[in-house]
Amino acid sequence: MDQILRGIVASNHPENVKKSLVQQLVSKTSNNVPEDQNRSIFEIGTQWMTEENSQFLNETGRLLLTTWAKRQKDVFQKYFTEGFLMSFLAEREKLSVSFIDYLRTSFDLAQHTQQIFSLYTVVRHRAHIWVEKNLNTDFCAAVARLLIEYSHCWPVGENLLHFNLSLINALSETELPKTSKEEMKSCIQNGAVIGALLNKMWMKNQALLFPVLTEIFKIVSRVGHNPSVALACVVQHFSTDIIESATSLVAANPSVSDESLALSLSRMINWLSWPGAKRVDQWITGFLKALASAKKHSVLISVTLKEVAQVILFSPEASQAPNSTVHTWCMEQLVYVENCMGKSPIFKKWYK
Repeated sequence: MDQILRGIVASNHPENVKKSLVQQLVSKTSNNVPEDQNRSIFEIGTQWMTEENSQFLNETGRLLLTTWAKRQKDVFQKYFTEGFLMSFLAEREKLSVSFIDYLRTSFDLAQHTQQIFSLYTVVRHRAHIWVEKNLNTDFCAAVARLLIEYSHCWPVGENLLHFNLSLINALSETELPKTSKEEMKSCIQNGAVIGALLNKMWMKNQALLFPVLTEIFKIVSRVGHNPSVALACVVQHFSTDIIESATSLVAANPSVSDESLALSLSRMINWLSWPGAKRVDQWITGFLKALASAKKHSVLISVTLKEVAQVILFSPEASQAPNSTVHTWCMEQLVYVENCMGKSPIFKKWYK
């Protein structure tokens, strides 16, 4: 049967016809198949599902694996074991999105089996290493989807923190594709999935918040490389109290230079350009207030001159509600800078 399956996939038929033929073959085959043939079928399904850069093989492999596993539950349990998974992982230096999707499918098929928790443990001990080695957003989002569905796979202790920081750094390196709407939509969805997982982890592990915020500020204040605005995917999940506390601590920290503060504020303003960004206005206004309280006038002046137009352009609050907090603070900062610069006429068109 395994040769027939390979022959169908290698044939010149259209892909939809091949899938239909595989479905018919698997559905009509007797359950009385020798165990070695059973294993061969599962091996083919695994091979196809984990094949990189072939959506057709991935989909056909999932079809084969799920259909056959539901008919041969006992054989699948003997095939998909902790030993098999560890051996599979040992053979691969770098994992792919297709492998993570294979795990999700196999975990679903292995629910309510004796070995399921030992399988979760394999992932729990390695997930932080997977994302550390591969900061690609597609891959990180695939891991995030797996962990959203199976919380028993979450890393623990220091590994959980390392996992969080790796995802933050992955987002900071994410470039929004401009080649097609589909790729752009996929990238935005990936960011949302990563943000959703991190939020779940923070809700159950409050101790993660401070080191994560420290990492975010370290990234946005770094001179040189400009981090991605995809960080907007995660900052929306912090409460107003956390935002106010974090921005106040940074603004009042004497070890943070004015240059770093200006960079941080400018890059927060850039977060507004991420599609669907939420709560970014609270970060901006919170930081503006904190800088004013800390009497960081030079920072306020330099950033306001450069970025205030972008705040008004991108912020939904500022553009739709003239009396909103963002709009009010923009105007206040413009007046403040105007006074500092001797009533420069450049701002009169903004503040009326």
